[in-house]
Amino acid sequence: MVKNLKFLFIGIIIAAVITVTLLSMNLSYVDKNNTDKISTMIFPGSLPEQHCPIGDSPLIGSIINFTGMNVYDIGNVKIFVIAPGQHGQIIYELTRGNYQPLTGFSSRQFLNITNVEIFYHKENSSLSTTHEGITVSFMPQSEVLQYNSSSTIKADIAIDSNALVGTYWFTFHPGPCFGPNMSLITIGDKPYNLSLH
Repeated sequence: MVKNLKFLFIGIIIAAVITVTLLSMNLSYVDKNNTDKISTMIFPGSLPEQHCPIGDSPLIGSIINFTGMNVYDIGNVKIFVIAPGQHGQIIYELTRGNYQPLTGFSSRQFLNITNVEIFYHKENSSLSTTHEGITVSFMPQSEVLQYNSSSTIKADIAIDSNALVGTYWFTFHPGPCFGPNMSLITIGDKPYNLSLH
């Protein structure tokens, strides 16, 4: 009886180890059919330290909707997942606050913003902003924000069928300080495992 319980206990431990291993693999974006491409995968790396300038009015960006992608909230980071050959859309809003006079700063009643994407990923020991195989188009392409106004922007994201599997940090202009929070976008079929970061 004691011997049987011992084997049962060992069996439970082995099953638990296998389950944890499978779950951790499922949280990684590594596609079992593309394991030969692991050496060419894109990894996000660590973000550079941000030194945000002071302005005469607050400018805040936020993502308000998305289509064509799976999204996972891991802590305070959103991970967008889209497969090669697919396209999705992110809708975000830029809001400019009231004028706040600051000594030594000139007032800019009208703020011209050109909508562009901002990507980061690890390349050797440094960060790269390239994102081959990912095309982003905006509607509108630009806007003029005056004090206490906002604009809604649609970003269409198209992934080439031969795009490398991997994960990038991304946001939209005017960047990490004022645009939407930095998020991750994974080209693949599973969310990026933050433990690999």
